Amino acid sequence: MPVLAQIFEESGLSTVLVTNMPYWAEKIGAPRTVGVEFPYGHMLGMPDNREMQMRVIRAALSLLEEAKEPGTIRELDIEWPQPFDEAKRDWQPEEPSPVVKMMIEQRRKAAEAARAPAADAGSSGRP
Repeated sequence: MPVLAQIFEESGLSTVLVTNMPYWAEKIGAPRTVGVEFPYGHMLGMPDNREMQMRVIRAALSLLEEAKEPGTIRELDIEWPQPFDEAKRDWQPEEPSPVVKMMIEQRRKAAEAARAPAADAGSSGRP
């Protein structure tokens, strides 16, 4: 379970996790989960969309009040108003951060290195 939720629960405070990965919330033992199909970083809804955000918050509070047993998951049927690929592009910066840029370069080099021995193995060195 997420660390803060675990600490709060152990102290007697009830928690609700709002996530776009309810499968993993169940696997890690989150006590109460609201599942949303929203892009990363937007668990409560679109920026400046008070109505959408309030629906998610009300659903979380409702679950907090109504859940009868640990591990309760409630999936919300709220659609993100734009295609996910488009939403992801809108959310991502045009230029990757230095850390992401470094990771992309490392993956590229690892893929090239993995292909190189296979290419060398194909040539027997004979004319």
